[in-house]
Amino acid sequence: MVLALCILGTSCASDDDEYATPEVVPPGFPGQKLNYTLIVYMAAENSLSTFVDSDSMEIAKGLAAIPEGTRVVVFIDDAKYKDNRSSRLCVGTRKEPLQRVKVYDHNLCSTDAEDMGLVLSDIVRDYPAEHYGLVLWSHASGWVVQNKANAVQRRSFGIDNGLRIGSRYDERVNQGVVMDIPVLAQALGRFPHLDYLLFDACFMQCIEVAYELRKVTDYIIGSPAEIPGLGAPYDLLLPIMCQAPANVEGIVNGYVDYYESGKAGSPYTGAEISLIQTSALDTLAAATVPCMQALLGGRKEADTSQIQRYCDNTRSPRFTEYFDLKNWLYQSSLSDENFSEEDYQKWCKVYDLAVPLARLSPKWYSTIPYEMKREVIDKEHCGGASVFIPSSFYEQKGLTETYHTLSWYTAAGINQTGW
Repeated sequence: MVLALCILGTSCASDDDEYATPEVVPPGFPGQKLNYTLIVYMAAENSLSTFVDSDSMEIAKGLAAIPEGTRVVVFIDDAKYKDNRSSRLCVGTRKEPLQRVKVYDHNLCSTDAEDMGLVLSDIVRDYPAEHYGLVLWSHASGWVVQNKANAVQRRSFGIDNGLRIGSRYDERVNQGVVMDIPVLAQALGRFPHLDYLLFDACFMQCIEVAYELRKVTDYIIGSPAEIPGLGAPYDLLLPIMCQAPANVEGIVNGYVDYYESGKAGSPYTGAEISLIQTSALDTLAAATVPCMQALLGGRKEADTSQIQRYCDNTRSPRFTEYFDLKNWLYQSSLSDENFSEEDYQKWCKVYDLAVPLARLSPKWYSTIPYEMKREVIDKEHCGGASVFIPSSFYEQKGLTETYHTLSWYTAAGINQTGW
C-alpha cells in the first residue's frame, strides 16, 4: 500500500501537484493494439467522490498481477478540484504505474452521452485492443427512467453535480445530471463490442437494463440490490478482470468471496452479485411473454407480499422495490391458478441460461433508511436479477408510463397485459 501511495502521489488520484512532466515514452503503449484494455469509468462528481482515491490505489496495486499485453485505463470525473482538472485519464500496465496521461481542458459531464462518447473515443483510439472490458462506477437506480421535472429524485446510471463539493452525507451533492439506460445503450453502441460490463453501482442488475444493453456486451455483472460501500476489491479482482477470454465467473465469485470472507470488515459482510449472458435474453423475453399474460393479463394486480425484493419504495421516492424476477415466478407457481409449477420449471430452464450465476449472500448492508430486512429469504428460488412489477401504486407515481419506453416492456409481452 505504501508503494501505491507513492505512485499515486505523483500521478493519478492524489495529484495535488501541478500537471506531471510528460514521460519521454508515453505509458500504456498508446497506438499499439494489445490483447486487452480494461476501462474503468468513474462518474464521481457526487457523494462518492471521496472513494476515488482508495479505489484508484487498489487499481494501482492490482496492476502488478495483470497479464502481459493488457492495460487499464481509468477515467476520473470527481469533485476533488473546483477547476478544469476534474476530468482526467490515467493508464497503467503490469510494468508501469497508474499515471495521469490526459487532463481535459474543461469539466466534462460524465453522465452526458456526448461527453461519455468523447472519453471512450479517446480511449479506443489511443489504447486499442482485441478485447475490452468496461466498469461503470457511480450511483445508480437501475432501469428507472429519468423524470426531467423531478431530476433530484430519480436517476438511472450515474450523477454529475458539476463540481459541487460537500459531504458525502449531504444530499445536495447528489443533485445533477443523470443518464437514462436507453441513452447509455446508444452511447456504448458506437464503440467496440465489450467482453463484459461490470456495474460497480447499486441496483443495476435488473432485467430491463440488461435487455437494453444486450447488443453492446456479451455479459453483464452487477447487483440487483445496493452494492457494499467499498465497491469492488480492485486490487484482488484486476488480474481476473483483464483475462481473455473473459473470466466472468471469476469476477463474480471474487467480488462476493471478498465480502463473505470478512476481508472488507463489518458491516460489509455480504454482496448480491449475478451474471447475465446477453445472447440468451431474446429467448428469455419470448419465454416470458405467456408468463406475463398469465400473471398480469387484464391489468391484474400481482400479489407481491411474498416476493424477494431488494429495496422498499414505500418511504423513498427514488427507487422501485426491485423484485427478484425468478422468485416472482416461483411464488406465483405456488399461489396463482393461471401459472403452474410446470410453467415455472419450463421458464426456469430458459432463465438459467440467461442468468447462469447468482452469488447471493444471506444478508447485505444498506445505507438507505428504509424499514426492511436486507436478506435473501429463499436463495434456492432467487435468480439475482430484478424486475419491475407494474401496479396501481406505481401508476400513481408515474412509473408505469415511463416503463413503456423500455424494450423489455414490449419484448416480454407486458404491453399486452393492459399495464
